[in-house]
Amino acid sequence: MSKSTQHKKSHKLFEYTNRIIIMTICLFLAIFSYTQTAQSYLEYGQEKMRLKDVNGAISDFTKAININPNFEIAIMNRAVARMAQGNWSLAIPDCDKAIDLNSSQAIAFFIRGCAKANTGKNGCSDLNRSFELGYSKASIAIKKFCNQ
Repeated sequence: MSKSTQHKKSHKLFEYTNRIIIMTICLFLAIFSYTQTAQSYLEYGQEKMRLKDVNGAISDFTKAININPNFEIAIMNRAVARMAQGNWSLAIPDCDKAIDLNSSQAIAFFIRGCAKANTGKNGCSDLNRSFELGYSKASIAIKKFCNQ
């Protein structure tokens, strides 16, 4: 094979490889641009909560958490939504996770304390911790559940 023929084949292979790379990049960008982010699902869920679509909100918060399992705000929003549904027992694991991520999360302690109290467990230590962390409204729940 002559050098000219080898050069043409090499050039064609190079062009073919470049086209594949460009097509792959375009495909990746197209897929990536349509992929929802955890933040967008959080925002969708918050909007659904405002519209009183609690089931839809929980679904969107769950999608956000599936994308980012450490997304504390989405976890707490789902706990609040579950609490709004009266699904206290499902709010507890969300609060556990939020507290694992941020041990100074006063709202997580508050919700978990209320959830425990509403499922027949003692939530007083969580409610007191919430109050200690600065959530003053915890005092109302402490009076209701702990000072009996």
